[in-house]
Amino acid sequence: MKFIDRSIQAIKPTDKTFEVWETGYKGFGVRIRPTGRKSWVFLYRFGGKPRRMTLGEYPYITLAEAHVKHAAACQLLKNGVDPGALEQEVKQDQKQTTTIDELIGKFIKHCKAQKDCRGATDFEESLKAEVSPVWGTSRAKDITHRDVVTLHDSINERGATSLGRNALEAIRAMFKFAVETGTVETNPCDGIVDDLIDSFIKSCREYKGNRTYAEYERNLKKDVSPVWGSLKIRDITRRDVIALQDRIIERGAINQSRQVFKIVRRMFNYAVEEAMIDFSPCLGIKPKAKETAKDRFLSEEEIRIFWNSLQGAYMSDPVRRALKLVLVTGQRPGEVAGAHSSEIDGDWWTIPGERTKNKRSHRVFLSPLAKQLFGVGRIGYLLPSPFSEGTDDEEPITPLGMAKALRRSLTGREQYKGKIKEPTIKLPEFTPHDLRRTAATHMGKLGFSGIVGKILNHTDNSVTAIYNQYDFDKEKKRALLAWSRKIEELASGKSAGTVVAFPQTG
Repeated sequence: MKFIDRSIQAIKPTDKTFEVWETGYKGFGVRIRPTGRKSWVFLYRFGGKPRRMTLGEYPYITLAEAHVKHAAACQLLKNGVDPGALEQEVKQDQKQTTTIDELIGKFIKHCKAQKDCRGATDFEESLKAEVSPVWGTSRAKDITHRDVVTLHDSINERGATSLGRNALEAIRAMFKFAVETGTVETNPCDGIVDDLIDSFIKSCREYKGNRTYAEYERNLKKDVSPVWGSLKIRDITRRDVIALQDRIIERGAINQSRQVFKIVRRMFNYAVEEAMIDFSPCLGIKPKAKETAKDRFLSEEEIRIFWNSLQGAYMSDPVRRALKLVLVTGQRPGEVAGAHSSEIDGDWWTIPGERTKNKRSHRVFLSPLAKQLFGVGRIGYLLPSPFSEGTDDEEPITPLGMAKALRRSLTGREQYKGKIKEPTIKLPEFTPHDLRRTAATHMGKLGFSGIVGKILNHTDNSVTAIYNQYDFDKEKKRALLAWSRKIEELASGKSAGTVVAFPQTG
């Protein structure tokens, strides 16, 4: 066949390596591997024996450049020189002399030549900012795993963990390219924890679904990669696992340390299953004790500030409404986020058992304010993610998204490239779940303490509860109506104490 770029791109890989030859160019073709990688090849005879040489990888080496290399090789043959042997000598010289700065240039050119080159700019930025100043004049073949660890640690010590993670990812990709092109023989990043994280996350994406995958990826990249990312998987010890938990607890995040430990334990079990290591360093280690119950709730003045500041906060409208709904209804963030039109019947919202913590269906009265926030009348998820709204695969917002949006608005911390903004909700930090605690606390103050547990759907395993099957709908309605009016008065700036509690009997 006659080669053009479009015809080369159209060749699909199979489960075996094969070659396609171009007419008019003796012995010149393209080799396609099962992975999809394509490289130019030249098949010739020298000294009566068949030989093969690689002319470069497509599209890093263009068709025109490969034709020039083919012509040069044919000329060498006419002059009695084995072009393949000469190429090997040149490659050996390159292995001895190629510097990191030269390798960076070749790697970035290769990335930009790819059909999907979205990562090329990020790689170039990381390599030129973090790697070139330190390794630029060093020979690529001399870089060791210890050098990688030292560089990664030095970036993290500046407090720039996201930059450290990006730099490590770029270094891994660059040395993978260097091995594939024969510039170096081994990749100093082979077998590091970040390799395991990528493999584990890919497995989770395939078998556990998008939400679990996203949660695991967020936790591993936030708390594990900055500490272990550049270390060899086999070098992680039980002491390291315990130290990682302690490190997270030191910043006051006991429950987060438990969550991260459980994910790390699953990740190392996966590594054992995949024969990456023989034993998990998590064996025999238990998560740290659970955090004691928190007592953060918003005062009446804080409720007013929170409610009125939300309009200008860094979040989408569905997330903004969801946070208000947690406060208005007292339900869990995840239950609010996943609300569906099929769960609404008039003034009542029935959360099915599969979506509640205690696996029991739960009826919630919707005050006019709650119905307004839900936008009752919409079909499907009542709080759809802006990224999927209007598509065939529409999904709701997530409690994780709610928590991150609230954190950004309270602290000004932007999660992308470490940008800092002015906080839009100027209050001490709190979480979406603290809004649920706020609702419970203030309904108690209004005189409804006896019904709060029913509104929150707390489990009551007492003997009395087993025999008492009364639904308490009337009492829940009174409490939630009173609480809704209280919120509206606080938001409007009216003085505290103007809401009169409904009696709980009668």
